[in-house]
Amino acid sequence: MGIFFGDVHCHCGITYGYGSLENALESARKRLDFCSITPHAMWPDIPEIDQFNRYLVTYHKEAFDRIGRNWESVRKTVEEANDDGRFVTLHSYEMHSSFYGDHHFVSPDPSLELIYGKSPAEVAARSRCDLVAIPHHIAYPSGYRGINWDEFRSDISPVVEVYSKHGLGLNDAGYREYYHTMGPRDGRNTAYVGLRRGKKFSFGASTDHHAGFPGSYGDGLIAVEAPSRTRKDLWTALKAGRTYAVTGDRILCDFSMGSLRFGESGAVDGRALIHAAAKASDEIARMVILKNLRPLAIYDSERDGLPHSCEGPYKIRLELGWGDDKEKGFEWDTSVRCIGGKLKGYEPCICGRSILSPSEDMKQNDNINRILFNASLTDDTFSFAVETYKNISPLHPQTSSAVIEVEGDKDTVLDFSINGRTERHTIKELLETSICGEVLSYASCSYKIHRAVPRSLYEVSMDIEDGGASGDFYHMEVYERNGHAAFVSPIFLL
Repeated sequence: MGIFFGDVHCHCGITYGYGSLENALESARKRLDFCSITPHAMWPDIPEIDQFNRYLVTYHKEAFDRIGRNWESVRKTVEEANDDGRFVTLHSYEMHSSFYGDHHFVSPDPSLELIYGKSPAEVAARSRCDLVAIPHHIAYPSGYRGINWDEFRSDISPVVEVYSKHGLGLNDAGYREYYHTMGPRDGRNTAYVGLRRGKKFSFGASTDHHAGFPGSYGDGLIAVEAPSRTRKDLWTALKAGRTYAVTGDRILCDFSMGSLRFGESGAVDGRALIHAAAKASDEIARMVILKNLRPLAIYDSERDGLPHSCEGPYKIRLELGWGDDKEKGFEWDTSVRCIGGKLKGYEPCICGRSILSPSEDMKQNDNINRILFNASLTDDTFSFAVETYKNISPLHPQTSSAVIEVEGDKDTVLDFSINGRTERHTIKELLETSICGEVLSYASCSYKIHRAVPRSLYEVSMDIEDGGASGDFYHMEVYERNGHAAFVSPIFLL
């Protein structure tokens, strides 16, 4: 089994988004294992026209008409982008619903038809294709496009999107609140409430990005555990709920109870071993095993991680961005050479342009998110080119980064070349401090070499025993020091 990361809920200019479908797919191919580009297709109970929502209704209906005319072309383009074994595409479209909450329908079938129904269940019943209906931004209020737990059906919705650009809908604990124009998070519609009500589903995340940049860093990814990166295997695993949600960093998670793995239902014989493990991209601050939404076991780095081993391998993040140009991107050309060690791998953390109020020029620009990104790795050299934009605000980063894994010791040297600037640092130095620099004058585009994180802090595991009864469920949550997280799907006992 492997863990594969993708985005099955991302929009572009094929309806009311921005950027071309072709660029969105090409961008995803470079950074993701799989993706789906999702056109908005219908809103069966759209509010009646009045002076307050006339523009809203017209805006949506024009988009729905456009995808109706171009659906065959969209399906063909998505299908042609599929490269089984390397990069998998799925087909999808979205239904808005005031009463049922918004869902996106995902299918592996290139003959997927647009089915216009009054409910997700009606669309699923009438479809001749294998599909799932994934509820998203679930924590908006009922009747206002939040989930309707009374109508929820796990047979057609094995996965619920608990995180996206909208925020976290898992619980109402304050982490990643909803701040979109659609309004705040209603605690009654969170995933925790659905679980308390006896609903069975797995966790997922996707970006809900509207400018054609699938997998935009920080907006959410869905992790799927499958035997291979093929459409058949990924779809089988997705439909079975062998998934979990990450907010940005690609945290590798392992969670089981006896013979049951995350997303599965079954029985255990007496007390069973619960195994929880994570390999993160930064220091793991906290890892929790929960039983019926109550903490059963907790790892806390400030309590359990000290004193820690400073032996390798190490994770080191090179972050790029900042600056003050509102419109133009800045192109970075960087490399890292390892002396006295070996580079084991890298993780791209690439942020697409987050366009909140696009200008008319932006709306007409098919290349708005055709952002430069290239990376390559050998045993001793990592090359990284990317384009970044000004941060939206001091609290809304648009920086991009790469996390490299270095096998070595404290004397291993890393030579950085960053747009003509050079930095040379040992692992020992980087264990003690981060290093920043500027490439221009005031309000400059800047870089940050983050502190090195040793394996003892980015890899954590826990093993405990517990005896559960029918109706109990267990899940796992992982929080990194940098604020990113993973939410691993429940195991349900029968």
